Amino acid sequence: MDKKNIKIFLIQLASIMIIAFILFKWQNSIEKGTNEYTEWMNDIREDISDNVTSSIEINSLDEWNSFVNSVYEGLNYENCKVILNTDIDFKGRYIRGCIGSYENPFKGIFDGNNHTIKNINISSGTEFVGLFGYTQNAVIENLMILNGNLYSNSAIATGGIAGYSENGTILNCRFDGTINIKSGDVGGIVGNNLSGLSNCKTNGTINSVYRGAGGIAGDNKGTIYHCENNISIYRKNLTSEAGGIVGYNCNLIESCVNYGNINGGGVVEWNRGIAQVRECFNFGNTYAGIVSTNSDNGVIEQCVNYGKVFGRYAAGIVAFVGQSNEKDNYGNKVEGCLYLNTIWMPPIRKKSAIQGIVTNNFSIHEISANGKQKIVFMLKRKQYSKAYQYLLLKEQMTRKQRGIEILSGIIASYLVGDMVWLIPPLVRNCKNYEEAIRQKKCGNYHKALLLFEQIIKYKDSRQYGAVCLKKYIKWGINNQKNIFIGVCKKKPIEWMFIASNSGIYTFLAREGLFTECIQASDKEICEWKDTELFETLNGTWKRECFNEIEQSVICEISLMTIDEVNKYLNKEQKKCEAICSLDKALGNTKYVYWWICDNKKIKNNKMPLVTSEGLISTRGKILSFPNLAVRPVLKVILNK
Repeated sequence: MDKKNIKIFLIQLASIMIIAFILFKWQNSIEKGTNEYTEWMNDIREDISDNVTSSIEINSLDEWNSFVNSVYEGLNYENCKVILNTDIDFKGRYIRGCIGSYENPFKGIFDGNNHTIKNINISSGTEFVGLFGYTQNAVIENLMILNGNLYSNSAIATGGIAGYSENGTILNCRFDGTINIKSGDVGGIVGNNLSGLSNCKTNGTINSVYRGAGGIAGDNKGTIYHCENNISIYRKNLTSEAGGIVGYNCNLIESCVNYGNINGGGVVEWNRGIAQVRECFNFGNTYAGIVSTNSDNGVIEQCVNYGKVFGRYAAGIVAFVGQSNEKDNYGNKVEGCLYLNTIWMPPIRKKSAIQGIVTNNFSIHEISANGKQKIVFMLKRKQYSKAYQYLLLKEQMTRKQRGIEILSGIIASYLVGDMVWLIPPLVRNCKNYEEAIRQKKCGNYHKALLLFEQIIKYKDSRQYGAVCLKKYIKWGINNQKNIFIGVCKKKPIEWMFIASNSGIYTFLAREGLFTECIQASDKEICEWKDTELFETLNGTWKRECFNEIEQSVICEISLMTIDEVNKYLNKEQKKCEAICSLDKALGNTKYVYWWICDNKKIKNNKMPLVTSEGLISTRGKILSFPNLAVRPVLKVILNK
């Protein structure tokens, strides 16, 4: 290896180590946040559940109305579990009011028991609007609202499940419907959230936004985890906050996905304070892919924007990063994010002089519909880390195919000419394996074989490669086509099918592959198999010219006998071109002399040959003669 290649190798090795370290750091950070969140969430729920001393059941619409009235009259249900045992259909009727208010909050556990509330209309002049108006230290879980319709002119907070949630949890809830408001914070699940939200889902529309609006929560000071938004949000006042998950975020949002179209941030409009957005995905059309404004201690890590962005301040990841003064900028960070590439769109639209850490963010290309379906499937199964890694690997493969610079801006200029070195072998193996399986299923066994040979130690490539090789050989035999097996002098070796006998199939090389003498032992009379050439063909030459898959079916490499030449070859087939150097091989300008075997033992230290005119010379040449071409015979067994 020359100095230039050594230098390239060292640069690439260092680059791979740096990227591996960064990815490891990202992974640790995500896992830590997830574990901490999960433990905190469980602690809150367990603390509330441990204090339950009574329970009630709701089995009809009348019992539901009684429950709502009791809260309205001041019963907070603290230390009580309310269980919904039936689906309730309001058939579009407006209900009296919301469950709980600032003066009389709901403080119990409400278990929807996976039942559905349908066709509910809520229009209230109260400060907090939702199925639950105001909750405190409460648990709401396993509830679905379908075709909900909320309307308010003056509310402080409006949400599909709860207007205001304080120091509690909302788990496994869903809201499908429409929310129209003219004031306050609004969210598909919670308007103003100071609790933990997990495994919640929304669908529908939010209109006329004047403050914080989000598909899950309008204003978030709690934690949101594993939530999915399909609500489209339209805000009339662009000075307000509108985000796919949260409008205004001051705490943790992790492992969430937005599919709704938002004239704001794909995940969050304003990320501020100790706010963190981790491992979130956006597929909707938005102003900013992930966050519109990230300031103070705002952190955005390993998020993916796969949606289109539009508007004056459109950006792939964040429209604005940083703060105007150093005092307010403590830990601002945007790191490890991916964004759908468009020619005109930057990842960051505007940065302040004090912008914090902005690094390791990469553009990605459009993937196939099938690839997108795989990502969505992973997200539905809550496999956010796996989806992120899958998309990253797909992008690496895309960049390899298109000749685009690889991930890191620091090392990209050094790797443009050698993309393969940077891409991890696993990515190449995975790509080749998938393509080989596809070619195998299509019956393109030779193409599949060539791919399996490149990844012979990957998964079950050796076994699949052997199957494809055998089918390829049988295809050549059945269709009387030449096949290509092995490589000599960097050129694929072409073989002609000659004969079969007792499960052994014999092929003859179409060309002379190299020039070599026979050389034999010192014995006056010897066998062909006692020669040095026979040993070479079945030893070093076999190992160098054939891979492990090909070697597995080869039982012997030999030379043709006089009888075989006369029986199986016509005059034109006896004429042999060569890939070996013609100035070293006897013959005319096109055809060469080549070795064959006598049917009997070698005598007089000579072997017969075929001339460049296609004639057999029994006089032959001495075994030490170096200038005759070797045209091997390949014998294979396909029933191993």
